[in-house]
Amino acid sequence: SPRGTPIELDIPSGPARHIDVFGVHPPPRECTGASTGSDDSGGGSGFLLGTKTIDIGANTEVTVGISFVAGTAAAVSCKGNSATLGLSGIFPEGGVIGTGISVNTNGGALKAGSTVAIGGATCTVTSETIPNFLQCTTGSHANGVVDVVITGPDGQSATLPNAYTYVTGTEFLTIDSNQSNTDFGTSASSTPVDHTFSVTNTGGALASGLGSSTVTGGGFSFKGGSYPGTGGTCAPSLSAGSTCTVVVTFNASGTVANFTGTITMNSATRAIKGRGI
Repeated sequence: SPRGTPIELDIPSGPARHIDVFGVHPPPRECTGASTGSDDSGGGSGFLLGTKTIDIGANTEVTVGISFVAGTAAAVSCKGNSATLGLSGIFPEGGVIGTGISVNTNGGALKAGSTVAIGGATCTVTSETIPNFLQCTTGSHANGVVDVVITGPDGQSATLPNAYTYVTGTEFLTIDSNQSNTDFGTSASSTPVDHTFSVTNTGGALASGLGSSTVTGGGFSFKGGSYPGTGGTCAPSLSAGSTCTVVVTFNASGTVANFTGTITMNSATRAIKGRGI
């Protein structure tokens, strides 16, 4: 209740009755790290704002002074959301200025109003899907490999080192990094598992020579035995700004084991895994 609002309490009569007033002061806020908890002494909930000891013999109106001696909000321990912001990946992983990318977070701590910097240059946020990921468009920057940093409105930040590559007059391929694709799960007996991967050229030049792409690792291959895999749309080359697909199959052939492999398309690679049961 607001300060000054009378509150009716049922307190047994007797000498030296102790009254504690708890509340939220300053206004509610979320933790930005591990929660240390609030002062719950006396069985209250929230922050101890005032206390008074008085003899109670009958219906009595008692005024309890309210104060908050800890100072600013930054000094307040808190309860509630103690999720820590983290970065799990970006897609694509490089490209020319003005490339649209998806920044994927983990920890469930992404908040509306977060900002992204790639190599220190602002990546303009165009959409947010809270609390999982956001999309942004890269700004001007010199060529090179740089860090990706996301900062929340609460001051939390997370960094993916050397995660993005700025390019100009060259190709830049990224193979789908979505975990639901890279992890093929289980292959029972001789039953194959097929996954389709998107491939994007966000560079500034034609990507050629893709007909020599490979899938390595026991149990993995392009579906049907050759690039781009049965049902895949990739050709031997991919224009700048274009996307195509390849189809990879996993068949453990009855072997009970963990399998790992790699898709390689020019300089782009993507690790894949699966398990035979």
